[in-house]
Amino acid sequence: MLNPYAPEGIWVKVNLHMHTSRSDGRWEPGAAIAAYRRDGYQAVAVTDHDLLFDPAKEPSVDNPPAPGVQAGGGSVASTAGVSQTAAGQVGQSDAGLLVIPGQEVHLGADRLDRCEYHIVGLGTSSAIRRQRTGQEAVDAIRAQGGLALLCHPLWSDMRQEEMDAIRGCVAVEVWNGVCERLLGRGNSVFYWDSYLSRFDPQPLSPVVREPHHPEQSRRDEPPRPLWGVAVDDTHRYPDDVGSGWVWVQLGERPAGGRPFTVDALLAALRRGAFYSSQGPRIETVLLEGHRLVVHTSSAVAVRFVGSGGRVWSRVTGAHVKSAEYDIAGDERYVRVEVEDRSGRVAWSNPIWVAPLEGSLRLSGHA
Repeated sequence: MLNPYAPEGIWVKVNLHMHTSRSDGRWEPGAAIAAYRRDGYQAVAVTDHDLLFDPAKEPSVDNPPAPGVQAGGGSVASTAGVSQTAAGQVGQSDAGLLVIPGQEVHLGADRLDRCEYHIVGLGTSSAIRRQRTGQEAVDAIRAQGGLALLCHPLWSDMRQEEMDAIRGCVAVEVWNGVCERLLGRGNSVFYWDSYLSRFDPQPLSPVVREPHHPEQSRRDEPPRPLWGVAVDDTHRYPDDVGSGWVWVQLGERPAGGRPFTVDALLAALRRGAFYSSQGPRIETVLLEGHRLVVHTSSAVAVRFVGSGGRVWSRVTGAHVKSAEYDIAGDERYVRVEVEDRSGRVAWSNPIWVAPLEGSLRLSGHA
């Protein structure tokens, strides 16, 4: 069983793709970040085109002392999402909002790939110049210890083999709000299921492998699970804020307000300990034997989806808050979709079916 979720943990609401006036966004960074703070987010990544946003060097990012943070304590956030970063750590606080360094990397005029890859890099330390191939972009991000996200494959008109050719991405955007607003091409769930249907989880240990050393060839690297993220890709404020986000699970529930680190946030994203949403919440996913039990916020449908995007089972009604599915063992993977009465959807990451052992639980929100 390859399951990304821990038995217990706290949850933070995060947007992983946004732009400011430094590239083609409409608002200055400080105002853009404040819009997310007002909307109840605990963390964001500013990802301007071809430009690293380093919050530690930004005068527009406020860094008030956070409650319970000791001097020299490094990058931490309280269970309420208040955060503070010391020099040399990744991330800064903007009056209670954690800001992660990021950038969106493009291909240059001398690109060799037919596909116009866009790759978001999270947790990078310096700006990355335009690359000739999508793989070079991913490699450059990972060489800095960052996480690479494959952006909007439907908007990019990406062929499946072009998506498969990129090794080392942590996740793919299954929902991009701006691509949907502009062209109606924001939903890339089909690409995700198509990839997962060909991915072989057997070579992987239950703990997802860490990236190879930067000098090691990614071409020879085995495929890894590709998680699914929902993002705003914000350009217009406040219109684009809040169309899609991730709820990230950060370790075990702290005692006495113990803080968590920004490194823990990036590590949780790497191992898939999150789900994506346009609104609904996935409160609990409990696997006992062959039965998968789901508890959610009020929904009109809960779907259990497997290989190729096949819906193995669905529960519908006016106020669905729980659903069960008996796993047959031939699904390869099962992920959960929750749809509310407004048509908004939440997506869990895939849980690999075999072997079925023990009991695993995705704990609900506080």
